[in-house]
Amino acid sequence: MQLSSTTTPVCGVQHSRLDTDRLDQTVQSLFVSGLATSTHKTYSSGQRRYLRFCEAMSVQALPTREEVLCRFVAQLAQDGLKHRTIKTYMAGIRHLHIEKGLGDPFLPSLCRLQYVLRGVKRTQAVEGGNCRQRLPITPSLLRAVKGIWDRDSDDPDLAMLWAACCLAFFGFTRAGELTVPSDQGYPTIHLSLGDISVDNPADPGVLGVRLKASKTDPFRKGISLFIGRVASDICPVAAMLAYLLVRGHQSGPLFLFRDDVSGCWLQYEIPFGWLVWTPVCTLATALRLEQPLLLPLEVWRIL
Repeated sequence: MQLSSTTTPVCGVQHSRLDTDRLDQTVQSLFVSGLATSTHKTYSSGQRRYLRFCEAMSVQALPTREEVLCRFVAQLAQDGLKHRTIKTYMAGIRHLHIEKGLGDPFLPSLCRLQYVLRGVKRTQAVEGGNCRQRLPITPSLLRAVKGIWDRDSDDPDLAMLWAACCLAFFGFTRAGELTVPSDQGYPTIHLSLGDISVDNPADPGVLGVRLKASKTDPFRKGISLFIGRVASDICPVAAMLAYLLVRGHQSGPLFLFRDDVSGCWLQYEIPFGWLVWTPVCTLATALRLEQPLLLPLEVWRIL
């Protein structure tokens, strides 16, 4: 750390003055690092929406007031946002307040705001009582998907999608662990060809998958999944090996489209989440699987 040339005597002793500008830069850097990148993006979305709301209402955004926050919550509820999203937006406003040195706006407790948020939750629970239940993906449904895709068995894109589906189902992975939202972070974060291994190249029986980052691994220590061969037509090992044959050694994320859109990777925005995590956990619950049985995967999450 650099020291300025100016010194200040204290009790007859010369003390070097620290570079406060550099310290402030370090403080800001550490403050930003206090949240994950994905959380920053989510908070930023809520903060932008809040600032636009205040501008439209011609009210002061910062420091905020409970009355303004209650109206903002009401507007979000009218716009169809879920209670969970609204709570996240409130956390984003709190973070913005603290970042600007204005302290925590929710201290002391904003009682009226808490009741308004609780009202949103109760209202949406009543109105959502008739919503269609999200069904679990079962082996029979996977076979139905496979039967349709097998009609065009020469399509390398379908081989890629089938391998991704099998890996997601048998590996209990989240959509974000298999997909790549953009080229940022690859290959340091996202799944790549080098993250796949087998126990025996001559006769693979176990597929190894190295996840460099996941929602439940915020510090990116990495975890390994081991998925065994299944004596079935929906074997994840067979599906992955078949895909790797047509994929080749092209650089890029693991799951790549090749037909018509060469070089495009499997993105999170593509309707892929219906085959992963929540449906699989729903199936696990239906089969009465105990949570400790799933803990070794290190990606179990109570939904």
